[in-house]
Amino acid sequence: MSFLPEDYQQPKTQGGNYTKLDKGETVLRILSSPIIGWETWIELHGTEKPARCRAMADVPKGGRDTKHFWAMQVWNYSLAKVQIWQVNQRTIQDSIMNLVEDKDWGDPKRYDLKINKTGDKLETRYTINPKPHSPAPEAAAFEMDLLKIDLDKLYDGEDPFA
Repeated sequence: MSFLPEDYQQPKTQGGNYTKLDKGETVLRILSSPIIGWETWIELHGTEKPARCRAMADVPKGGRDTKHFWAMQVWNYSLAKVQIWQVNQRTIQDSIMNLVEDKDWGDPKRYDLKINKTGDKLETRYTINPKPHSPAPEAAAFEMDLLKIDLDKLYDGEDPFA
């Protein structure tokens, strides 16, 4: 007899209200068009906080690690919940843009994305594969209506779930 059951698997991390891509495969359904802008990190009362702006010209002076971002509502299949997925990685943005521009795929709200993450730190790589077109899960639409997430609150540093 072994210490743990033979078929035991640790539960996936919950990630709260924001999607965290763990190593391996994550399947998501994009549920909303993204808001886009620039994110930088500023010190506020001794704590690092993100500051998000619609335009690069509005990024606060003295910010660090400024990146272009997309933020959208997604259905995370492994957690069976609606989350916000903020995409700062250019490789992920480029992969999704390629699908959007491909007439066979188009709007990614019409199919699931299988995202595979490998490597660590500077060696992290992402591959994005679309799954066949299909309706979004009914639970996703129900939860989205229930939560009434306001992505624009991210620009003001507010909680989009409030």
